[in-house]
Amino acid sequence: MQMAIDAHLLSRASSSETVCFRVYQMSPPAVTIGRHPRWRRVIDEEVCRACGWDWTRRPTGGGALLHKDEINYALVAPRGLLAPQGRGEFRAGFDCIGRALAGTLHDMGFDPQLHVGDRSENLPQHGLCGRSITGSEIALGGSKIIAAAQMITPA
Repeated sequence: MQMAIDAHLLSRASSSETVCFRVYQMSPPAVTIGRHPRWRRVIDEEVCRACGWDWTRRPTGGGALLHKDEINYALVAPRGLLAPQGRGEFRAGFDCIGRALAGTLHDMGFDPQLHVGDRSENLPQHGLCGRSITGSEIALGGSKIIAAAQMITPA
């Protein structure tokens, strides 16, 4: 249901002047995969059933992720509304949210590392998208704790 809501909001973004920010949890827990991987190579439906997990596709890219006991957010906006259209425009909103979340973690006594902008050569990269750190994501002690799946559609 949550990924269907995200897909619907994304489909309406180009014809709207509205920015949508929503926060949600997966219930029951769910495995999601990005829009590109082949389903059968990534999802083991029997394991998901045995664990009581749903499974679905995300409108963004990336591999398989288990969403369990976490808080998710989505930011959907028409192109050019948050920043001028062009390279990096979609990161502006995510970097703003990342700064707010990192500031909150800092105020709580943590030492978050916020990675803004494009993917950096200096960040750890892994085959698992849940472990790689890219722009607008937050790590503690080198481990990602806040992810930012991002996508831009044609104008």
